[in-house]
Amino acid sequence: MRRLDLNFGRDLSIENQLYIWSKLILEEPAIIGKMYCNPCRIDNNPTCPLSVYKGSVCLVDFSGVSNKSLFMYEAICQICELETYDEFYSLVIKTLEDGEKDIECNTSSEYTVERKSMAVQPTRNQKGNIVYGRNIIDYYSTYGISVEDLYKSKAYPVWYYTIEDRIYEVQKDLCVVLKLQDAFKIYYPLRSENKWFSNTTKDNYWYFKGTDTLVITTSHKDALVVHINTGYSVYAPVSEKVHYTTEQLNLIRSHKRIISLGDGDSAGESFNEYNRSIFKCEVIDISLYSDNINSFGKKTKDISEIYRYDKQLCLNLLNDK
Repeated sequence: MRRLDLNFGRDLSIENQLYIWSKLILEEPAIIGKMYCNPCRIDNNPTCPLSVYKGSVCLVDFSGVSNKSLFMYEAICQICELETYDEFYSLVIKTLEDGEKDIECNTSSEYTVERKSMAVQPTRNQKGNIVYGRNIIDYYSTYGISVEDLYKSKAYPVWYYTIEDRIYEVQKDLCVVLKLQDAFKIYYPLRSENKWFSNTTKDNYWYFKGTDTLVITTSHKDALVVHINTGYSVYAPVSEKVHYTTEQLNLIRSHKRIISLGDGDSAGESFNEYNRSIFKCEVIDISLYSDNINSFGKKTKDISEIYRYDKQLCLNLLNDK
């Protein structure tokens, strides 16, 4: 194994850094965003958040006592009374080996697709519970989507995420991570560009189980709006340029009734026609309403924006079928 640079931990994955912090420094689970006492000084008040700075996990301490960030090397040497870097290095490697960790991995490899590795840290409180910010709650409530709906559909608030070897801190942006099968989609709904980052493939999809009627639609948000307001089962591929696998075809055909609901544009029309050619299914055509503008300044080209334009019109379109 090559000799790693462990001064700041950057040659280790975030996952492995958190493991070292939990075993050798904090002596409790290490959670990004949680407040801890500084173990390297007299401290009985947990006010120091565990954070990530340029790929390194650190404890941010601006109490006025130390007024700096505490990194792994300094913390372990002080707590374990080590005098040399070699002692520190050997202890870290042994701890990882004892925990059967993949030491060579410099990013999370749990969700790897086509050489792009992505790892996500949901926003959590001091007890480790996932916490949705007011901006996320307010935004999704305009679609009739609750925190419980988001959680059940595996849509989580984001503290930070990594893509390959880079760390991205979300800060104040409205951002959620959408989990599907073995992949993630990072979603910034209020951005006009660079709204999506993902490691998804054509094999990924959302499926919310309901009645024997299945609606095939085109996004996580549309799928929730349909499912919440009708109780129907909903299937949504990650892209309108869909190509169904055998597993996906079997899942869709297991329902007694199938309806296609694409967007009200040319891509949505192609989506509906493709589904009709395969499943001989019904179609909800919303193209007549695609040029309306709702009170949020959005064109009503998809069912979720129609919901924000006129909830009753949305319900009529869904339930008339």
